[in-house]
Amino acid sequence: MEDRLVTGMAYFCGALFLLLAFYTTYDVIARRYGGWYSGVTDEMSEYALALGASWALAYTLKAGGHVRVDILLPYLPGTVRRLLDAFAMAVMAVFAATVSVFLWKLVGSSYAIGATGHSIIQTPQWLPQAMMASGYSFLALVAFTGFLGHLLGEGETSSDQPGA
Repeated sequence: MEDRLVTGMAYFCGALFLLLAFYTTYDVIARRYGGWYSGVTDEMSEYALALGASWALAYTLKAGGHVRVDILLPYLPGTVRRLLDAFAMAVMAVFAATVSVFLWKLVGSSYAIGATGHSIIQTPQWLPQAMMASGYSFLALVAFTGFLGHLLGEGETSSDQPGA
């Protein structure tokens, strides 16, 4: 279930970025040639990039796509590698959970004061903030399940070959 949800979120982010590219292209061309344009491309792109970046983090972690420098890890015994991988996942889970908690507090305060964007559409700020907070919450969940998997010996460990 988690894999399908993570993959679905990643595909959604990819589609969102593609739509953003088309929307921005249309807006630029329309403005250049006197057609109707929205005037809020920058605000929409900010929201799309915040949502896309935060929602794609969980997929990247699950797929093992984060940059990691393995200098000593391949030379260590399998159990030590597994425990170090579990530690790395725990640190990621704590970091993501901390960011998530503060983002949800921000959502609550933005909602309480009725904060809106400074453009003509006046988007309630708690909406994009909640989308970003949900992305970090899901990253924390994926990192925590990865931590448990490594701790119990079910997660993938680093490469067995030195220098790989």
